[in-house]
Amino acid sequence: MKRNNWQIWLALMFAVLPTAGAGWCQAPTLAEPDTYTIDTYVPDGVLRGPTSVRVDTAGNLYVVDAGNFVVRRFDTSGVGQVAAGTPGSNVKLPATTVANADRVKGICYTQTGDHCQSTQAVFSSPRDIVLDAKGNIYITDISAGKIRRIDVKTGIVTTFAGGAGGGWEDGQLHAPSGLAIGPNGILYVADKVNNVVRQVIPPTKDAKKASLVTIAGLGPNSPGCAQEGVVAATAPLTRPQDVAVDAAGNIYIADTGCRKIRVISKAGTISTLVGTGADHVGVPLEVPFTGSKGIGTAVNLAYPVGIAVDGVGNLVISDPGFDVLWLYRAKSQTVKVLAGLIPGQNTLAVCASARNVQGDGCVGTAAFLNIPGKPALDSSGNIYIPEQGGTKTPTHPFDVRILRPAAK
Repeated sequence: MKRNNWQIWLALMFAVLPTAGAGWCQAPTLAEPDTYTIDTYVPDGVLRGPTSVRVDTAGNLYVVDAGNFVVRRFDTSGVGQVAAGTPGSNVKLPATTVANADRVKGICYTQTGDHCQSTQAVFSSPRDIVLDAKGNIYITDISAGKIRRIDVKTGIVTTFAGGAGGGWEDGQLHAPSGLAIGPNGILYVADKVNNVVRQVIPPTKDAKKASLVTIAGLGPNSPGCAQEGVVAATAPLTRPQDVAVDAAGNIYIADTGCRKIRVISKAGTISTLVGTGADHVGVPLEVPFTGSKGIGTAVNLAYPVGIAVDGVGNLVISDPGFDVLWLYRAKSQTVKVLAGLIPGQNTLAVCASARNVQGDGCVGTAAFLNIPGKPALDSSGNIYIPEQGGTKTPTHPFDVRILRPAAK
C-alpha cells in the first residue's frame, strides 16, 4: 500500500479512532530466500522519533511516536489518527501539579495521569506497545516507570504495573522498555535499568495493581553477560531493551548491554543465539563489523534494541549501532543482514537515483536505515521498521519503512 503525505495529514486531522483489531499479529514463517525490497510506509513529516511498531490481527499498524508523546494508528487504507496520548504534551506526572492557568484544553489532568480517555491522557515517554487477545493495549511509559493499559471497551487509561517514577523494590519498574505477550496471554517486560526481564501478573480483586516476577537477570546492582545454559533467573543481564515470545513459548531477549540476543527455553535455561558480546567499552560504533552473515554466535552485534519473531522462531533484530536489520534463521542458527547498508559495501548512490536518497524500491541491503527501532511483522510476512532519525535531514528521517518479500 502506498500513501502520500497529504493523505496522512488529512487523516490525522479528521479521523476518529475506530475499534482496534483484536490482539497482536504473529507472522507466518518469514519468506525464503532472504531478499526483500524496501519502501517508505509512513512518510517523514508525521512522526518524530518513532521507537516501536506493532501490527494487530486486522492489519492496523500502531506506531509509538515517542517524540510527540503519542501512539498513532494507521489502518489498512492509510487512514491515521492518534490512538493514545496528546501530541507534544508530556507534562511530568503527577499532572495535578500543573497550575490551572497552564493547563491545555483537551488534556485530562489527574494525579497519576490515569482514568482518562486514551486521547486525553498524558504520557511522559512512551516506548513500546502490545495488544492482548481482546484488543486491550499496553504501553511502556519509560520515564514514568510504568506499563499503561488502555481498555478496549471504554478507552480509559490506567497504570497496569509499576509507578512512582521507577525503582527496584515493591513492584517497581525502572525504565521499562520492550513488551511481549506470549501465546498463553502472559505479559513480559524488559525492565532496562533493573537489568531484568519480568513476567507481569494481572491485578486481582485483592491486588489492584499487577505484580512482577523476575524470570531473568539479577537486578540493578548485578549486571553481567557470562552465564550460559543456566536457569535464567540466576543469570545476569545488562540493560535489556526488548523481549519477544514465539508460538512455542520460548522467550527472546535483546540483551543490549551484552550485545547479544538471548533465549529462555521452555525448560527455563538461558543461552545466546546471536552475538559474540565483543567488548566495545560502551560505544556501539567501536564494535568491529565481523561480516554480513554467519553462525549467530560468531557475528558481532553493535547495539541490539528490538526483536520480532515469526511463527517458527526466526528473528528480525534491529541494530542501530550498525544501522542494519538482521535476520536470524532458527533452523540453521545463522544470521545475515536483511536491510541497511552493509559497512564497506555502500551501493546506495546507484540504487537511490531512481527513487529517493533513502533507497525506496531497492533491495533492503542497498537502502539506507537511520537508527532503526523495534520492528514488527504482519500476517503476510512484511516487516515494518521505525526510523528514529536524529538530525531531520533527507537521509535522517522520522518515518516507518516496510520490507516486502522480493517475490511479491
